[in-house]
Amino acid sequence: MRTSFLILIILVSFLEVSAQEKMTEPVTLPRTFNYLNIDFAYSPKNFLPSSTPGETAWAGSFSWNYLYGLGKKRDFKIGFGLRFTTFKGKNQFHNSVKQMKVNPDSSDYLFMESFQSNFINAILAVQYTFFNRLDIGGNIDLIGFGIGGTQKGFYERTLKSESGAPSNFNLLLGGVNDKGNLNSKLFARYWITETFAAELGLHHVFTELTTYKKLYKDNNQFRHINNMISLGVSIFL
Repeated sequence: MRTSFLILIILVSFLEVSAQEKMTEPVTLPRTFNYLNIDFAYSPKNFLPSSTPGETAWAGSFSWNYLYGLGKKRDFKIGFGLRFTTFKGKNQFHNSVKQMKVNPDSSDYLFMESFQSNFINAILAVQYTFFNRLDIGGNIDLIGFGIGGTQKGFYERTLKSESGAPSNFNLLLGGVNDKGNLNSKLFARYWITETFAAELGLHHVFTELTTYKKLYKDNNQFRHINNMISLGVSIFL
C-alpha cells in the first residue's frame, strides 16, 4: 500500500501537468478544499488467500481533511488532516515485529481471538478531481498515538496466554519499520451535490500489540496487516 500511495502521487502529478497543457476552461474549483469524511471498512471471512480461516475485521474512521488546489484548474490537491480510527479484529495472528525484520518466514506469533484498538493520527492526503465531481486519491497516517485496554493472546512458542495493549505511539517509517497502528486508504469519491459525496475505498491497516513483558529474543511487539473495503460519505465545509 505504501508503494501504491507513492505511485498515486506520481500519477496525479502527471495528470495535472497534462491538464495544464490542454486547459481551455475557466477556473471552477475552490483553492482550498476542507471536508469531513466518515467511513466503515470491513474484511469478511476468507477475504484474501492469506487470511486465517475464520478471520474477520472491521474499522470505522472519522477524519478532517484540508487540501490545497494546485495549478489554474486546481484539479490536483495535496494537504493534511487528522483521522480517528477504531478497529476490531477476530481470529488473527499477530506476528513478531522483530522476526518480521530479520526472518519473515519464522514462526513467532500471538493468536488473538479478539483484538480492539483506537488511534488518532495526522495524515497526508492527495487527490485528483475529474469533471469537477469525481475525486480519485489516497491518504496515509503519519504520526499519532493509540489507546486501548488490556488484551490477551495465545503465544505459540510457550503455549501460554500473554497480556498486552495496543501500542501507544504510531509512526510511519515504511514497511516493517513502521511503528504502532496506522491506517491508509485509496478511494474514489463522487460529489452528489456541492456539499455531499459518496465514497468507495480500500483500507490498508497496521495493528500492533505491545505485550507487558518481553518474549522470544526480547520482542514485545506483535503486528497484523489488514486489507478492507469501505463505504463512506464526505461533507464539504
